[in-house]
Amino acid sequence: MFLKHVLLGVILGLMGISFGWEIKARAQDHWTQKEIQNSAPQGININSYFKVGGVANNSAHLIDTRYGSDQAVYLTNGPEQLGTIWTKDEAAMRLNEDQTASMWMFFDDGRTFSSGDGMAFVMQNDPRGGSASALDENHNPAVGETLGVWGDATGKGLPDAKTIAGRAIQNSWALEFDTYSNKVWESELKEKLKKGQQSFFDEGSSDGVSMVDGNLVKSGVAIAHGSQHIASGYPGKEKTYQIKHHPNFSEIPYATMRHEGVLFNGPNFLSNGRWHHVILSWNHVEKSMSYTFDDKDAETGEDTPENRRTYTKENVDLNEIDPHNSGLIRWGFTGSTGDVSESNLVVFEKVPGLVDVDAKAVLTDTTDNNRVVKPDDSIKAGHQVKLDYDLSYASGWEPWRNVEANIDLPKNLSFTNGVITYANGQTENLSLSDLKGQDIKTKLAHDLYKSINENGKTPKDNQHATLSLNGQAVLPEKAPQTGSTREVASVPATTSKFIGENAVTTATLNGFKVKSVDDPISLHWTGDSVTGNMVVSDGKDVTLTGKVSRLSGLDGIKLHVNLDAKIQMDEKGNFTLKIPSDQLQAKTTQLKVSASDANGINSTNVLEYTITQRLLELSADPDLTFGQCVLTGRSEKIYPKETFNVSVIDTGKSRPGWQLTASLNSDTLMTENEERALDGKLTYVAPATQQGVVVPGLEQWKDLSRQSIVIATSQETKPETKTPNETLIAGDCKGPRGLLLHLNSSAIPGQYSGQITWELKNAL
Repeated sequence: MFLKHVLLGVILGLMGISFGWEIKARAQDHWTQKEIQNSAPQGININSYFKVGGVANNSAHLIDTRYGSDQAVYLTNGPEQLGTIWTKDEAAMRLNEDQTASMWMFFDDGRTFSSGDGMAFVMQNDPRGGSASALDENHNPAVGETLGVWGDATGKGLPDAKTIAGRAIQNSWALEFDTYSNKVWESELKEKLKKGQQSFFDEGSSDGVSMVDGNLVKSGVAIAHGSQHIASGYPGKEKTYQIKHHPNFSEIPYATMRHEGVLFNGPNFLSNGRWHHVILSWNHVEKSMSYTFDDKDAETGEDTPENRRTYTKENVDLNEIDPHNSGLIRWGFTGSTGDVSESNLVVFEKVPGLVDVDAKAVLTDTTDNNRVVKPDDSIKAGHQVKLDYDLSYASGWEPWRNVEANIDLPKNLSFTNGVITYANGQTENLSLSDLKGQDIKTKLAHDLYKSINENGKTPKDNQHATLSLNGQAVLPEKAPQTGSTREVASVPATTSKFIGENAVTTATLNGFKVKSVDDPISLHWTGDSVTGNMVVSDGKDVTLTGKVSRLSGLDGIKLHVNLDAKIQMDEKGNFTLKIPSDQLQAKTTQLKVSASDANGINSTNVLEYTITQRLLELSADPDLTFGQCVLTGRSEKIYPKETFNVSVIDTGKSRPGWQLTASLNSDTLMTENEERALDGKLTYVAPATQQGVVVPGLEQWKDLSRQSIVIATSQETKPETKTPNETLIAGDCKGPRGLLLHLNSSAIPGQYSGQITWELKNAL
C-alpha cells in the first residue's frame, strides 16, 4: 500500500472584477538550431580549455548539447558576423612534440540555397593573442571571405598584396573550411569588376595550378567551380595573395589567394546537414601537419573510408608561425558570414597536449589456441571468446579523468563476466547487470596518467586500462539442425566510445562470422517460457521450461545456469528450472543457460531470460495551489494555478490490478484553526469513455471529503501518457482530468487549506 499526502490552499477575495487567466510565453531557439544542438556528437567541456576571442561583437558563444553544458561553440548563426575562439594560455600547443587534435564541425543544415562563408582552424602567434582577427581598412574586425583570418581586400581601392597580408592574423597557418565559393566565370569577371568587386580569393592558384574558370585540372588539387572546399595557407604572408588583371580589361586589378592541399567533393561538400569529423596531426620531426576530413560517422562512430579525405602539409614554416622560437602556439577557430549566413559549430574531442589517448578493440578465440579474430574471420559457435578494449594514455599535462565506457557489444557473442585491469595492478569487476540489449555503460574507477606529468603528484604510472569480457560465440536459438548445411551468422562491425572529462576516443571492432559445428548442441525455451521475459511480484519463485537437443544423443550433457537454480532434465532433453525468489535482483535479473558435453564441447547458443520485479508506484506533486481567486457571487469552477500531476506506474504485464483512493482531512477545505468551512467542494473530474473513446459531456464528477472514495482502478481506460506503464490520474492529458474547486454562490472570502491523502493498493 502506498500513501501520499498533498497540501492544498486557496485565497478567496471579494472584488468587483472578473476572474482572468495568466498566460506566460517563452521564446525558443529556431527549430533548426535546436535540431543541430540535439544532433551534436559527444565532446569535452570547452570552457575548461578555450576562451571566446576578444574581438568586438564576437558572435561566438558556448552552448549545451544532449551531452552536457558547454559542449559546443556556435561561431556564427546570422549575416555579417565574426566569431573567434582560442585556447587559453595553458592549453597552447607544443611544437616540439607530436600532437593530435580532433573535433566535429557543422557547416549549416543544407536547407538554404546558399551558405557562407565558413570557418578556419588557425594556429597563430599574433601579438594580439586571443584578440586576433582579420581587419578591414578601418582596423575593424573583417567578415565575409576573410573567414576572420585571411587578409581583407575590400575598401577604397584595391590594396597591394603586402597590405592585404598585413590585415590578416599574423604569424599564422590556417586551414579553411570554405562554404562560399568566391569565384567567377571569366565571362562575368569584367562586369563584376566594373561594379566594384575587387577580390575573388577562390580564383587563385592551387599548388601552382591556375583555377580561373574553375577547370578541374587535377583531382584533389583544383577547386571545381562553385564547390565548397578545404585548403591551407599562411594568412600573414604576402605571397599568399596575388594581384591580377583581366586579359581584356587590365585597367582594374583584382585580388586572388593561393590555396594549398585542397580537398573537395562536390558543391555541398561541407554544408549538408551533417556533422563532420576532423583530425589534425602535427609531426614535430617532419614539421608537417596532416589533416583528415570525414573519417568517421557522427551517429555510429564507425570509420567511413569511402568519405575520408586527407592531405599532409610538409615543411610548415616555423619562422612564420613561431618567429621567437617559443615552441608554443595558440590555436582555435574563426568563422564569418557576409550577406549570406550559416550556422557554424564546433565540438572539440581532443585538445593537443592536454591528453593523448587511444583505444583498440581485440577479439580472441580462446578455444582455438588464443587466435586473434581478424576482419571477416570465422568463429565456431560454442567456442569461448575474450573481448578486450585496450585504453592507452601516451602523454599529456593532465590525467585522462572520469572515463566512461559506452560499449556496443557485437551480436552473436554471449558474455558471462568481465574485469577491468589497470597498469598499476589494480582491478575491478566489470558488471554485466546493466547490460541493455548489446550496450553496456561503466565508469572507470581510476584515471589514466603518466607520472612525468607537470603537476608531479601522480604516484605511479597508470597509462593503460583493459576492459575484458569473457563469453562464447553463439548462433540464434532454433530447432535442432537436421541437414548438412552449416549456418553462418555475419556479425557487423561495432564502435564503442570512451568519454573522459578532457578527451573522447573510440574503438571499432571489425565484423566477423559465427559458424555452426558438426553435431551441435542446441537449446530452446518451451511452453510459456518462449516469451523470454516475465514480470513477477515480490517473493514469487520462477519456473521455466526448455529443451536441449543433439542429433547424436544427450549422453554426458550438462546444463549451466548463472543463478542458483534447481535443474531437472529428462532423457529427451526436456528441462525445468526453478529459481528461488532470493536469487532475483531488486529490479531486473538476467538469466543465462548454456550446455556442454563431457568433452568440453559447448552449446551453439545460450538461452537468455529477463525476469523483472513488478513495480507499483504512486507519484503525486506535493502541493496543489489555486492561488488568489475572485468571487463574483455566482457558482464557479476554479482550476489549479499550475498543473497538478498524479500518476500510477505499474509494470505488471499480467495486470494483477490496483485501486487508487483519495480523502480529505475534513469534509471540505477549512480556514486556519478550522474556524470556517468552504462553501464548496474539492472535486475530481475524469472523462467518460465508450469503447476506449472519450465522450464529451459525460464527465465523471467525484467530490472529495473525509470519507475515502475510489478515484481510479487499473481496469479503467488508460489515457495517453509518455510511458506505456503509466496511468495519468491528473495532469496534462486529452480531455478534462484532474482536481478543481466547485464553489457555491454563497462562498465567503478567506484563506482555505486542507490535506489530501492518496492511497494506492493492489486490487483483490
